[in-house]
Amino acid sequence: MSTETIVVTPQPRKRHRGLVAMIVIVVVFVLLVIGYFVAESFARSYANNYVREKVAAAVGLGSTAPVHVDLGSGSLILQAIYGSINNAKVSVDPLTVQGFTGSATVTATGVPLDSDKPVKTMDVAVTVPASTIQSQLEKSLPGLKKLGATFAVSGNHIVVGAKVSVFGLSVPVGASVTPGVRNGAATFTLSSLTISGQKASASAFEKLFPGVLGSLGSGQSICVANFLPKEFTLTGVSLHGASLSYEFSGDGAKLNEAALSAKGTCPAG
Repeated sequence: MSTETIVVTPQPRKRHRGLVAMIVIVVVFVLLVIGYFVAESFARSYANNYVREKVAAAVGLGSTAPVHVDLGSGSLILQAIYGSINNAKVSVDPLTVQGFTGSATVTATGVPLDSDKPVKTMDVAVTVPASTIQSQLEKSLPGLKKLGATFAVSGNHIVVGAKVSVFGLSVPVGASVTPGVRNGAATFTLSSLTISGQKASASAFEKLFPGVLGSLGSGQSICVANFLPKEFTLTGVSLHGASLSYEFSGDGAKLNEAALSAKGTCPAG
């Protein structure tokens, strides 16, 4: 009687196959994560450059160098899926406005990727030196320079001072005005007038400075509307230290080439 030996070969342990599968999954996940961040980096770089070029073209810059873009911390890829960028902040510094060097800041929400659709909200702040007032008024009213007129910022007022000759006597005169907005245009409200340190009437001041009060009140000498798209509405003009700030609203504006190239207008004069 023969004896038969049966050899049983053990099957590979399933946990080895499970481990291999897990490693594959981890590797694929890592590759997907790396791919996502690479794509996100590319998308952010592309979007920054795109916005920078659009803004530079909108304000007539010869270079995109002074344009700085911040598109927030959220994923641009996920935002792109929904068709718009949640938040965008663009600063232009330096920015030349009407021959003067200043700066501008644009803050927007709900910026559509389709430029034919309107942006949800947009605020634009353009800041220029308060000395703009002096330079522009001296151009339109040369007599001010001959009188040695001075301009100073005092709180939220602009104080204009000069000395005029009355019957051979040097008489100091002054006007205090406050910047503001009326019907979408910059204005300056007369706060006070003085002659020899005493309060004076507008008619008496006008005799000494013909045309000055009208030019100050209109605000046309320092209008910057013709520098920005006409869809932007002037909402505020205020003083901040030695700077004059213009605030515009572009809510609902379209950011396509046609809308950005159509500029606003300033009053003639």
